Amino acid sequence: MEMARAYETSFLEYVDTIVHPPQVLTQYTVIFDFRSLPMPFTCIAELRRTLLDRVSSCSSAIAVSVPLHQGIDGLAHVLSQRENVFAALRKLPLEDRVAAYFGLRKSNGDIDESYSALMTGLISYVDDGIYFPMLLCDILIAHGKRLAEQYGKSAPKVGKVSYQAIAEADLIPDPVNYPDFEKHFRPKPPAPSLRQRLLAHIGTMRI
Repeated sequence: MEMARAYETSFLEYVDTIVHPPQVLTQYTVIFDFRSLPMPFTCIAELRRTLLDRVSSCSSAIAVSVPLHQGIDGLAHVLSQRENVFAALRKLPLEDRVAAYFGLRKSNGDIDESYSALMTGLISYVDDGIYFPMLLCDILIAHGKRLAEQYGKSAPKVGKVSYQAIAEADLIPDPVNYPDFEKHFRPKPPAPSLRQRLLAHIGTMRI
């Protein structure tokens, strides 16, 4: 998200200025981003109820909805605490305010990581809020396709989900950060049919 990237950039620039101070007197500007972030509206309760009532046979979908619910609760807590930290930061002298804003050592030697920890949590929970719905959609689509195979031609068409807009905005979290969910819950591609295997074998044969 844009706010997180701007915070990280400011942090790296400030630390670089401290580690490699300029040889001439230079004015460094820190922009404190104290904008309020309202908690987005979600339908997680309705989603979990629907999963339990209508997709109870898909245990993976129900299991993945749990960390999604936890992530939403965590995000709400972080956004609430962030407002409280703002009030404390505004009371500090400028030098200590900058240090506390970035989680660095203040003039008295103390290190206050309250705000930096909240920003880390904010980024993490936002990633969860993107990753788990995407995984849930993939699980439900795979589940729907399995049911469609059982019902045959009378089965309704299983829809698809496009992640193009999220990908173009570079917002898709790295699956490497979710190894257990990728291993245990990510739908595996269907095994090739006998016909597909024969065609593949024929394609590798030399005449």
